[in-house]
Amino acid sequence: MNNNQVNNLVIIRLYQAFNSEQNYQYRGLLTIQNNVPIIKQNPINDEQSQLLRESAKNGDNYYLKAEAYQTLVFEHEKPYQISKTFIPAVSIFLLLD
Repeated sequence: MNNNQVNNLVIIRLYQAFNSEQNYQYRGLLTIQNNVPIIKQNPINDEQSQLLRESAKNGDNYYLKAEAYQTLVFEHEKPYQISKTFIPAVSIFLLLD
């Protein structure tokens, strides 16, 4: 692999939170190499589905945090960029229902 290929690699770890952005849980991994995205995530489990349902019912938000890395060795690297956003939980719940 040459340096251009390494420089075109972006790893984004995705985290989600329900009701509050204080309790983020790992959601998945987005890898982008040479502008080709690969998404790895498990379906939401029953507990997460229930939290989303409750959040939607209460008018709360669904929070998403993305941390960008340049390698897959997360233990030895700090993210070079962190982004956070939120959306009304009912919007996500309607997509899954």
